[in-house]
Amino acid sequence: MAAEGVRVEGDWSRLFETLRDLNLSKSELRMLNAQIAQIVAEGSKERFETERSPEGEPWEPLSPATLIARARRRTRRKDGSSGYRTKRGKVSKRAERIVANGKPLKDTGRLMRSIATKATSEGAAIGTNLVQAAIQQLGGKAGRGKKVEIPARPFLGVSSSEEADIMELIQEFIRERVQ
Repeated sequence: MAAEGVRVEGDWSRLFETLRDLNLSKSELRMLNAQIAQIVAEGSKERFETERSPEGEPWEPLSPATLIARARRRTRRKDGSSGYRTKRGKVSKRAERIVANGKPLKDTGRLMRSIATKATSEGAAIGTNLVQAAIQQLGGKAGRGKKVEIPARPFLGVSSSEEADIMELIQEFIRERVQ
């Protein structure tokens, strides 16, 4: 899949003109971009708690089949046997808790922990190196034979509150250098 960029919209032209006119050093620009990247990365990580896209749309809940597969995997005993069912054939209490508390994109926490930033004097990048991130972000067909439809659960992007924080950061950055 092609990488998808994020475009911050609005009237930023005056801010960017002012930044250009300040003749900032590369290290100052890198520092500003690192701070912007941090705002976006923290917002992306918060979405794992709120379970909402950058636009505020709620994520699709996990399917029952996914919840059961997760419970089966997480109740496996050290000897390799299943702890999903009790000896009497009932679903174990632990498996019930796993199914009841199953949250999208939070099985191991690996995806959230993989979010990283890179800042240069030219700009900033926020993303993850995990292969499964693209299917979670964009949605699509997955699984054996691509028979399972995974709904998009966008976690990367810029929310309106993050955009406001970035605007405020840039304005403060300019104020400090103009005085």
